[in-house]
Amino acid sequence: MQTHEPTQPHTSKGFSVREQLLQEIEETPDEVLKEVLDFLLFIKARSSPKESTAKSLLKYAGTWQGDDLEDCLQLVHETRGQFYIADEEASNQ
Repeated sequence: MQTHEPTQPHTSKGFSVREQLLQEIEETPDEVLKEVLDFLLFIKARSSPKESTAKSLLKYAGTWQGDDLEDCLQLVHETRGQFYIADEEASNQ
């Protein structure tokens, strides 16, 4: 894969980040843009985590299908992170 070297030094003087990105996009090959898009989507997903509550998870109760529940539960216990369940009484105050 070829790398893209800027043809001229870019400064933020007078240009917003969005404008600079748009200019760079116009000068960048599609195969590089695909990588940039993947990275951008990754960063957006990482920086805006979805908050789930116990109530929002109840819609999945009783829906498990298959014979690998124990294996999946073990994987969840090994890889899960901490989470917060809001107290409804505290959130209604």
